[in-house]
Amino acid sequence: MFLVVGGALVGLLLLRWRISKPTQSLPLPPGPNGIPLIGSVIDMSDKHPWNKFRDWARDYGDIVHVNLFGHSVIVLNTWKATVDLLDGRSSNYSDRPNLPIVPLLGIDWHVPFMPYGPRWRKHRRVIHQLANDAAVKKQLPIQQRRARQLLRRLRDAPEAYADHTLFSIGAALMETVYGNLSEAKMEEHLHLAESATQALTEAFLPGTLAVQYLPFLRYFPSWMPGGQFQTHLLELRSRVNAFLNKPFYEVKEAMANGSADSCFVTRGLRDAEHLKDADLRDEEDLIKYCAAVSQSTLLTFLLAMVLHPEAQRKAQAELDEDRDALPSARAGSRRPIGFPHGCSEEDDYGGYRIPKGATIIPNHWLMLHNPAEYPDPEAFNPGRFLRDGKPDASVRDPNLVAFGFGRRICPGRAMADAALFITIASILHVFAIAPARDEAGNPILPSPTDVTSALNCRPKPFAYTLAPRSKAAEALIDGL
Repeated sequence: MFLVVGGALVGLLLLRWRISKPTQSLPLPPGPNGIPLIGSVIDMSDKHPWNKFRDWARDYGDIVHVNLFGHSVIVLNTWKATVDLLDGRSSNYSDRPNLPIVPLLGIDWHVPFMPYGPRWRKHRRVIHQLANDAAVKKQLPIQQRRARQLLRRLRDAPEAYADHTLFSIGAALMETVYGNLSEAKMEEHLHLAESATQALTEAFLPGTLAVQYLPFLRYFPSWMPGGQFQTHLLELRSRVNAFLNKPFYEVKEAMANGSADSCFVTRGLRDAEHLKDADLRDEEDLIKYCAAVSQSTLLTFLLAMVLHPEAQRKAQAELDEDRDALPSARAGSRRPIGFPHGCSEEDDYGGYRIPKGATIIPNHWLMLHNPAEYPDPEAFNPGRFLRDGKPDASVRDPNLVAFGFGRRICPGRAMADAALFITIASILHVFAIAPARDEAGNPILPSPTDVTSALNCRPKPFAYTLAPRSKAAEALIDGL
């Protein structure tokens, strides 16, 4: 009898241990050994970390564990693993990693970096009011007007294409959020936005700043060894704060003197006029923080048109035939590495342990270069997504990767898609885009892999030529 009872007790204790420690006996996913103490920080400091992720995926498989100063980073290299975890178990993978750099940069207000919870949900609801399908339809006249401005700018100064595309996409959003500013003021604010975006992507490249994984470094003064990053952080923070505050307080000043346009900020501030003190400050902060922008996709589009004239001609033929869908203009991804997710509780997947607090990185680049899904993935081939001139439902839409996963999917995806489609269609309708030529008349072909190192990577400056497709196109530009 005692043996039976004792055995039962031991069994219950073992069961309880198994329930409370369900994954401790499982191994971590395979990955690089790294260097004692610091792990794989040096490898992760690569300017193009997606290339390192590709190599690790080849060596270790679909799920890779990387050690950074003792912190676990899990890289998800396949669509299945990413969807299984970030979508299928979204309640456990909707957080953001607790990175010290977020408060140090002063961006704990920014929805993409905000921890999952009530505050995040409140901010997300406000952004949805600005970027849902109904709101996007109301913004189409603004986007169309800004796209026409872009055509004139590109014709008159094609070499400044980076500034022009920033103005086109950014100005439409800025006007929706802050009102119809003067062109000079709009350009000033858009350059603030671009500077802030670059500051964020620079700071959040894996391994860029050691303080992400060695929090005690935040207490080092800038003159001490290991504290030099403090000066760099201050400069990055000042760029973010300038973009956050300057346009917002200019709208408030315009409201005070009666010269403000109706826009997202003015409507929000008027709705909050009945609030007082801390409640008013909280609501103003919410409006300011949700009034937030990049032109990388348009730059990539121009590069693709320079390198692939046959795709350009096909898309232009669709436009000339007045096809509504213009399917050839809809392919592409914007970010090689997704925003990191945080693992809230210990988990297991595929026979591996995923530690609580691990950083989860979806490898967008590899998902969209998987030869099993996209044969010859390095080739620029918009036709891979089409069948009989229409989107092929059997081929995964790259936008399902580009805009993120789970509860953290980008709330502004409808706005981004509408703005990019209008702009790309407008450019193709009136312009022929071609490579620049050297003195001997040979085409100068830019490299499609010569891109910046930011998470939201874009092509580095390249030479090209652009001209109206016909006299009718020239007249159309002049008449816009």
